[in-house]
Amino acid sequence: MSVVLVARIPRAATRIFLIPILIAIVASLYWFISSRRLMNNDLSIYNEARWWDFENSSFVILHRMNNVRIPYFVDKGILNVSRPVIVDVGCGGGLVTESVAKLVPRGSVVGIDISEPSLGIARAHAKSQGVKNLIYKIGSIYEIPIESSSADLVIVSDVLEHLENVDDAILEVYRILKPGGIFVFDTIARSWWSFLSTYFVAQEVLGLVEPRAHDWFMFINPEELEKELVHAGFKTDRNEWRGIVGDLDFFGALRSKNLYNLIPSFSNSKDDLSTSYMGYAIKP
Repeated sequence: MSVVLVARIPRAATRIFLIPILIAIVASLYWFISSRRLMNNDLSIYNEARWWDFENSSFVILHRMNNVRIPYFVDKGILNVSRPVIVDVGCGGGLVTESVAKLVPRGSVVGIDISEPSLGIARAHAKSQGVKNLIYKIGSIYEIPIESSSADLVIVSDVLEHLENVDDAILEVYRILKPGGIFVFDTIARSWWSFLSTYFVAQEVLGLVEPRAHDWFMFINPEELEKELVHAGFKTDRNEWRGIVGDLDFFGALRSKNLYNLIPSFSNSKDDLSTSYMGYAIKP
């Protein structure tokens, strides 16, 4: 019996010793994410963003995401409309807007953003590419400068996770859509995996995401967004939503000595909506 007790005492002591360590780790983590709320979701950073610099800025990651989300947006959003009116709200420097305009040359595309410097970059790049079916306007997602019931497709890409009032934004999107119009979007889920991968590692540690870009508390889970869409009057089926999953390549990043090559591509996932995800909703 004594031998057994001697063997057990260190194990029990080890468990007791681990408890305060775990409490300290959890408390430190909570302090960290709480304190960063005052610093992150800084939209002013986009006034100086290098939107089309795909060699030396984090926007190459968004550009690579386009290979997954643009086909989804176009596939779900353009339904039997020969000359669609497309509005991209929160367009920034036009990474999504310009790609859609090129894919839908018979469409009329409008990019809306609150950042005039970003719109200036978007206009200059569209002109350099000879894109003629595209214009940009300054405006907020809470007051979109578009007439009611006039858009066939509204795109809100990488925007919802930055909003203080998602409900009002969705209602405004609903207002400008025609009956039968489509709302397509992508955003980020508020999960522990998104905290570790997208927020903590990618943004705070590695800088793969623009510094101060995101506040993890503002991320929105798929079930929450679905509920808000239905409340606004939209029809949607979460089974048709898709995850945007980064394909990691550690050796590629090491070989190229470029951290941005850690995620050289993205995949469309039917099952994994735990980080970035995309979906669509229809105005009846």
